[in-house]
Amino acid sequence: MNSRDDISPETRVTGVRHDRETAKEVIGELKEAGFGEHCILVALREESAQKSFVTETHAQVIPTEDIPNLPELDSNQVLIVVDAEDRSNEALNILNRNHAVTGGVRISH
Repeated sequence: MNSRDDISPETRVTGVRHDRETAKEVIGELKEAGFGEHCILVALREESAQKSFVTETHAQVIPTEDIPNLPELDSNQVLIVVDAEDRSNEALNILNRNHAVTGGVRISH
């Protein structure tokens, strides 16, 4: 199993869902499509809610150093980031199909 550090270049797809239940559905669909738990990262505004959400979904917490300009989230919003490697279009389609507000694709080397 690859860790996020092994992905080079790194391609990330981001989206925000406005409530936790639909965010869980998006994460479920990403997993069904073959994106591993190590590839799905999340952030919520409240730390206790984030811990609970991560426990329920088995997603990973987005390290703050990975996203220095983390957007201000409302209390129920969930930021979902997918380390998609060469499957960015597929991840973006899943986020769009589930009405996530997408931030596009970022490729870093």
